[in-house]
Amino acid sequence: MLYPDGVVAYFSKKNMEWIVTNNKGKRRSFKDNFNKDLAPIPCATETDAVTKAKMMIREDNLCTVMYKDGSLFVQHSDGTQMHTSADGKEIRIEKTGYGQHTIRISDGIEDRPMS
Repeated sequence: MLYPDGVVAYFSKKNMEWIVTNNKGKRRSFKDNFNKDLAPIPCATETDAVTKAKMMIREDNLCTVMYKDGSLFVQHSDGTQMHTSADGKEIRIEKTGYGQHTIRISDGIEDRPMS
């Protein structure tokens, strides 16, 4: 499972466990109601002096860019790209060979059907 903040969750059928890597490279295994920390994935970070965008690249080829306005761009290792708006209410998902999808999150009031 790929998340728009850079978190990745993978289920191993062989070991019957979930491996979750957070957006900063820390990893944890979940199996049979137990969890244990795993070796983290190394990350490199850099802040652009002009735009103030903060970029992080993990050794597993995940790249995140946090822009000054608060919007976030994530490119997962399989090439899936996710861009989250600054207010967190819109997530655009793109991957070569697939249609683009946009998820819009509302507070529910204006999107409720009229009775």
